[in-house]
Amino acid sequence: VENPNNAKLVRLSGDLERLVYTQMPHVMNKAIECLCVFGGELGVVAVNDILERIVQKFLKFLRKFRILRTFTDQKPRVRFSIERALIALGTICQYHICIDSVTGTNTVKQVYEIAYHFSNAYKPKAGERIPDCDLSIRGKGIRCLGSVFVRNPALMLQESSQLVITDSLKSADSEGLIQVQILTVFVEILTAHEKGFESKEDLEKRTTISQRVQGDKEIGAGMIGGITQLVTEDVLALLFNKHKL
Repeated sequence: VENPNNAKLVRLSGDLERLVYTQMPHVMNKAIECLCVFGGELGVVAVNDILERIVQKFLKFLRKFRILRTFTDQKPRVRFSIERALIALGTICQYHICIDSVTGTNTVKQVYEIAYHFSNAYKPKAGERIPDCDLSIRGKGIRCLGSVFVRNPALMLQESSQLVITDSLKSADSEGLIQVQILTVFVEILTAHEKGFESKEDLEKRTTISQRVQGDKEIGAGMIGGITQLVTEDVLALLFNKHKL
């Protein structure tokens, strides 16, 4: 967008916010991505306020269900709303380039905590089948967690994160849904950080050492590679197990 008119972008952002609350996930995600461009890349402060409002509304909604061990007693519409909220929060974390620096909050950490909860929402007993609705919500929690990892790979080093990753790779669900979700998370993380690599020519354009160091921090490839190595054995076990994926 060349020479954007902030007033028009703010009015358009109001329409996009309504889409976030009312539309199906694929439309909702596109609306969020547009808002992230307006607020992040174009620097429209009022749009950042809208994004923060969206985050806090979804967090407030999801916190109502933190005490639940299963969601089988919830109405389908409520379960769908839980999944939408997790998808929305993950998208905002992944695409809003200045999510915490602009708002002055610790939004990424808040989303991480709620995503971690839903990633562990249902822990079946030995031989117990996981209800489909719980599997679906847990899967969305894992995907949300993955989006947080794209934004802040250092969170993958936390013990709680390692437990989610290990448990997901060894999940007992017969359809392999959870394993697919965690493997998809790794694909998205690796793809996102591959795109973060600068070409040699681009790197040389950086005029100061501090700028180059900052660029290296943004890539974080060494950290991603190290974490990936930790789960290589479990991933290979899935690939060579004919009864799995």
